Amino acid sequence: MKNLILILIGLSLIYCTGCRMSTTELAAKLKPDIEKTIRTNFNKNFVAVKLTIIRSDGNNYEGLMEGEKNDNLIFYVKTYHVKITYDGENAYYEVRRNINSIFNN
Repeated sequence: MKNLILILIGLSLIYCTGCRMSTTELAAKLKPDIEKTIRTNFNKNFVAVKLTIIRSDGNNYEGLMEGEKNDNLIFYVKTYHVKITYDGENAYYEVRRNINSIFNN
């Protein structure tokens, strides 16, 4: 009986772990929405290049949205910090301005 309970607990943990998207899948799903949020709230000419997400703990994730803006002869690299909460079904995020770099061509 004890072994059966341990097996059932183990199987439920494996099943629940399989329910979550990987950080790569989550980034691919959230990237268009986060890009739209950045365009609406921070920079209308922002073009997303890459969203990188890591799991910090529990349902909390941290991410960096890297993008660019080309304004005449100045190339701007924009990076925004993203805080994400993902419970396996729903994802919520908050975008914060993080790093700005300017390179002259």
